[in-house]
Amino acid sequence: MELLAQRPKIKQKPTAKRFKLYGRLPTTNRNNLTDNAFESYLNGLHGLADTSKATYTRCLKQFYEYLKIKDISTPTEEDLQGYVNYLDEQGKSEATMQLYVISVKKFFKWLVKKGYYHENIADDLNVPKVNRKEFAKDYLTATQVNMTLDAVTTHQEKQLAQAKERGSKQSVIERINDTALRDYAMIRLMVTAGLRTVEVSRADIGDLKTRGGKLYLYVQGKGRRTKDARVHIAPSTEKAIYQYLSTRKDTQSHDPLFPSNSNRNQSGRLTAKSVNRIVNNYFIEAGIKTDTISPHSLRHSFATIMRASGMTKEEAKVAMRHESIKTLEFYDHTDDVDSNRGAYVVDEAISLNK
Repeated sequence: MELLAQRPKIKQKPTAKRFKLYGRLPTTNRNNLTDNAFESYLNGLHGLADTSKATYTRCLKQFYEYLKIKDISTPTEEDLQGYVNYLDEQGKSEATMQLYVISVKKFFKWLVKKGYYHENIADDLNVPKVNRKEFAKDYLTATQVNMTLDAVTTHQEKQLAQAKERGSKQSVIERINDTALRDYAMIRLMVTAGLRTVEVSRADIGDLKTRGGKLYLYVQGKGRRTKDARVHIAPSTEKAIYQYLSTRKDTQSHDPLFPSNSNRNQSGRLTAKSVNRIVNNYFIEAGIKTDTISPHSLRHSFATIMRASGMTKEEAKVAMRHESIKTLEFYDHTDDVDSNRGAYVVDEAISLNK
């Protein structure tokens, strides 16, 4: 299928915006034109992780398949809206549809920017809004956060009692205590800094840096290749982290902040899957685990407690490092990050509800 194939002149509908070709996309195989355009687009992306590129690849392939099915060589604005309707008919969720449509919009924006086309027919493409009501219960209250943190101590006490009954070695006792300190610090960091599990997994000791008398953690966010974002570390969380680090020996800056304590992966990096498993176990221990409560709920709790504590929507967006295209402007200013008080507000809310 040739996306830019010439078509006989026909009367166009007034409402349908058509491509105006300024130049040809580089190609070595006219029958594979759309694939080459797609590859050129991906090669021009910078600062995205392989997983993000894979996502764009999947989304755009879906779009190309739709064009082939409909035998569309020169899409119109109406064709693009028809694609949105097609996704809906396929039973895609609103969140998935939004991702697919944004991928198409970004691709057409790139085509215009490169001067291949005169106008962007995807500008007014209707992007379905995600129904946030479905996430209404997907967060923890301050009380539930404390119940989860208390579950760390409860689990530790149970394990110590069992170890003493078995007459376990001192090294086993130390591992139980170290694991409890690790898990407590990790969960507190996740909820007071709004970290994702993958960000916890990627964190190194050297990512902790003091700036202007405040402690920050530099994180590699979702879909990023570098640790170019930073989050505040609240005082109580800072204390928990350093209390845990005091148990570590011969640590280097490149060592994981929260390593594994398992026999098979001693001192190795915890995977995001392992972080999920650990947190979920404490949810179960605390008796709050449901279908709508997951480790990502800690990040939702971060935002919810901030808003309930009186922080503005803009302040919360800065603290959350939101990746929405419409809100990126809130994350471009260093001063916003330095003055943001999200970590401290959540930390105080948790302490007051203990």
